[in-house]
Amino acid sequence: MLSMSPVLIVEDNDLVRRLVKQQCTQLGYPTREAASGEDALRIISSEALSALVLDINLPGHSGLQFAQLVRKVEREAQVPIFIFTGVPLTGADELLARKLHAAVFHKPGELGALVDAIDCYLNPDSPVSGLSAYQPKPLPGDVSFDAVDKGPRAPEGEA
Repeated sequence: MLSMSPVLIVEDNDLVRRLVKQQCTQLGYPTREAASGEDALRIISSEALSALVLDINLPGHSGLQFAQLVRKVEREAQVPIFIFTGVPLTGADELLARKLHAAVFHKPGELGALVDAIDCYLNPDSPVSGLSAYQPKPLPGDVSFDAVDKGPRAPEGEA
């Protein structure tokens, strides 16, 4: 794959951030990580992005407030924004996400769709067709979501 700018993953939950990173990395996309809007602003001020994955509930800024700031940075005005949230959006939040041209995905069930969307946007020749077509192979130390308790968990044997 050609050298490209990273996908910035802004998520305060370490396990969720690691899971999104793992899946993007397995597709060959470089990533950067931030646990807060402030950390992410430092990254954006020094390098260009190929895509941005944001949680809604972040320390400091909400994900949507952060997305508004990103849209004001000329270099990042057109970066694709993918919201990955575990909370339902209010009507005002949905409207703002649309105004920002941000795609919204819900944790944990739409992780596959999120990764598919990132891949389709960054790689127009992607073989992805339909939602959740990408199934990564687990690696030692990887995390995954348990559909029953709706939360991230470590693989079996690593508790």
